Amino acid sequence: MILCCLRHPVKKYPDVVLRRFGAESAHFHQGNCVSFFRKLIPNNFLACCKGERQFRVHRKNIGPACVRSESCVLWKEISDVCRRRGEQKVKRKVNKEDLQDGMALLMQPVLPLASMVQFLYQLSGPEAKVEDIIAEMTEPIETAYTVYTEPDKLLRRYLDQLQLLEKMGTMGGAGTDQQPDELKAEVVDASGQPVDAVTACTALINQRILEAELEEINSRLCAPCNCTLCCVGPDQGMTQEFFEIPLQASETELFALPRHDTSESRSRLALDSATDDGVLQINGQPFYHGADADQCSTGTPELVHWRNGWSMMLPKDASCPALEQKNGRCRVYSQRPRVCRRPQIFGYILEPLEVSGPMEQSKKYMMRNSLLAVTDCPYVQFLQEEITAYAAACELDCLLKANKG
Repeated sequence: MILCCLRHPVKKYPDVVLRRFGAESAHFHQGNCVSFFRKLIPNNFLACCKGERQFRVHRKNIGPACVRSESCVLWKEISDVCRRRGEQKVKRKVNKEDLQDGMALLMQPVLPLASMVQFLYQLSGPEAKVEDIIAEMTEPIETAYTVYTEPDKLLRRYLDQLQLLEKMGTMGGAGTDQQPDELKAEVVDASGQPVDAVTACTALINQRILEAELEEINSRLCAPCNCTLCCVGPDQGMTQEFFEIPLQASETELFALPRHDTSESRSRLALDSATDDGVLQINGQPFYHGADADQCSTGTPELVHWRNGWSMMLPKDASCPALEQKNGRCRVYSQRPRVCRRPQIFGYILEPLEVSGPMEQSKKYMMRNSLLAVTDCPYVQFLQEEITAYAAACELDCLLKANKG
């Protein structure tokens, strides 16, 4: 088995462990070292909550010397018990009452109202002003999904995106290829055939509105969950070797991490490099092992400059350096990278096909008319019905899909 010595001996073992394995077990004498495995604590710690006090094993308390054995029966038993307790703890901590602010936004999707504005603008002619149209929408509007008591107030939050309709006023109508510069992009349908310019521009506007709305919904739903799934690398039980956090060049200054920027790294993409025969090597080992990694310790995250820009690479069991281990909060939250502001409910009215750099605007898209919700996320797990209804109200297909595992 693995022998990982606790520098600070545990004084009291949780009842769930003592009941499962026996209080007199040689592995659980109080005050002695206890055998644990790295896989037992995939997300910085795993908690067993039953009994007089909470029992936590933190990665910092684990000594470096270990001999691994995947076949240890004791390890499997403890791992299963602790994982179940950890999952139950998360489920007890988060419920729908905690998510009411975000759920209220899900119940008021703006795209149905945006479609009304687009229709009214087309009827009014190219000289019309979107702001004037919104100003007249003061009466409550009822749809099959919800009632908007103040539609004008909700729409004004997306005025910048909706005013792009005025840029379309100079277009010659359906079939023209003269898209305004602000909405210039190639858009194809699912079969790869180009769509007309009006369809393309409308889809681009709706995508931007949806992204802005979902960013606000995410910020309301994420905080109550006390979740760090987006801040940590894969645990030992996952098939992935690393997770990638794309960064803009200026955002790399937020993290005091080792950097790797060579002509070889700039000629590759992270996922391509991980799957081809010639995996990018850093200091004689695959890039996804992280800095300062050995057989028993977690490697330090690194910043790597790929072909499409900078990314933070999180090896197995690693965490973002901005993650506060004690309370799971982000130390750079107000300045956090743009990718960290994106939700786990993604708008896929348009799927970007060509991107010059992380988080940059694509110049080529495919029509998808979909909403993707990542089921790893706690609030997505709780709100699948509400998210599906939100997608239906926006006339989008809803895709529920796990990302990690």
